[in-house]
Amino acid sequence: MKTLPLVFRFSGAPRTFAALLALAVTLTTIPRAVASDAKASELMEQGVYSEETKGDLEAAIQFYRQVVAEADAGQALGAQAQFRLAVCFEKKKDQAAARAAFEKLVHDFPSQQDWVARANERLAAGPDLLPAPWVEGEEMNFELKLPSGMKIGVSRYAVATVDFEGRKVWRLDSHLFVPGSEKWCRTEVDAVSFKPIHCKWKIPPAGVLDVRYADGRAAVRMNDKDEVKTFDLAGAVYDSEEAVPVLRRVPLAAGYRTSGSLFSAWGGKNMHLQLEVTGSERIQVSAGTFDCFKVETTDAETKLKQTSWISADAHRYLVRADLGGLVEELASVSCVAPGGSVNYRDPVFGFTVKAPAGTLLDREEAAEETKQSTVRVLDADALGVTEVRTRRLSDFEPAVQASPRAFAEFQVGDVRKYFKSLIVRPGSWTAATIAGSPAVSCVADVVHSDGHRQIVLMVDGFLGGNVVEFWTNADEATLAAYQPRFAAIVASFQGK
Repeated sequence: MKTLPLVFRFSGAPRTFAALLALAVTLTTIPRAVASDAKASELMEQGVYSEETKGDLEAAIQFYRQVVAEADAGQALGAQAQFRLAVCFEKKKDQAAARAAFEKLVHDFPSQQDWVARANERLAAGPDLLPAPWVEGEEMNFELKLPSGMKIGVSRYAVATVDFEGRKVWRLDSHLFVPGSEKWCRTEVDAVSFKPIHCKWKIPPAGVLDVRYADGRAAVRMNDKDEVKTFDLAGAVYDSEEAVPVLRRVPLAAGYRTSGSLFSAWGGKNMHLQLEVTGSERIQVSAGTFDCFKVETTDAETKLKQTSWISADAHRYLVRADLGGLVEELASVSCVAPGGSVNYRDPVFGFTVKAPAGTLLDREEAAEETKQSTVRVLDADALGVTEVRTRRLSDFEPAVQASPRAFAEFQVGDVRKYFKSLIVRPGSWTAATIAGSPAVSCVADVVHSDGHRQIVLMVDGFLGGNVVEFWTNADEATLAAYQPRFAAIVASFQGK
């Protein structure tokens, strides 16, 4: 387009110069804008024809991208092209690209409310999910290992249908334990959409976090305080504790890609994740050998990168997860009915203990297993941890072998090497029994280095040439609820 020449004198009034300059700009840009709009409209028509008449999605994608790229294209036309571009990716089964395109529409065309609303509807729907692959009451138990293979802890994922505030929902439980560190979560999600409704975290001694999801927001309350922090959640957002069950429900296949968002209440952060099936592998773990999809999950903002192996069978078990410095491996899968129990039999000393359904067990791997055995019984509601230890009585000095009270006092002295603040309540010593044999119990108080106060319950007794010890420490606020459970574990003990 030829620009009209403008002739002016610098001696003219500044206002005259400004007016002439504005006229030049107008004469130059209006024809260009008209031409650009015409070109964009033509490209749009070619894109629609390629998509809907010819069925050539690749050609349509190129046309739509050109429309969006046209600098002078009308905002409405650009938003429409961006929406159609996202739909083309959906038709190609490329969910990751489709969601990214919808998100770009929302971000780049905020004034186009109709197109933004349509994009948000697609985003809110979330990725397509397969029917739930688990059975009612399923529990997956894992061993936590260092990359070297050394076991350092355990974890558990469980799922069940329950009534929550008047409606039927999925309840998702996760529990992770490494000595000195514990994380427990319970999440209620909609039975149809799988969207989160409520989540409760416990991370001793940091506290309890309660999260409520409604109307595109997450309301987070810490330790039952009045203050509530609210976070806006755009599109389809799952709670971070839904990561494993959601991963089990996406339609994994060779080359599959999608994206999604997880909200982590503890960090108050919404993570935008990219998920891709990068191959298939046969994985052997304690629970068996499985043919698996290898899935890479990344988040560019937080530099998160995790690899998961999901079984390719109908169960879609999480078989292994490389969490970056920590490896999670499937140890067993079980189904415990409500009101049932978890039973443990020690492979060395042959003793058994019983605990309520949902209990997580962690057997300590000791160098001298023939001399001692230790199993930790982690409460299903994270109210406390009971340690059950069996050792050969003959390994102790004669004075220690004299009576359960003598051994208990020796044990208290040994514990004080690590918890110098531990003090036994003088009037708490009580006669007890373990599997019908004489024992003694006491109550102690301990203040940890960070100032956190706990109450310790101990029961020690002799049984069949062995010494049996029960130990738990709980917060005063939870002790009343946990003490009967501790007593039930002690009462369930049976020797070989």
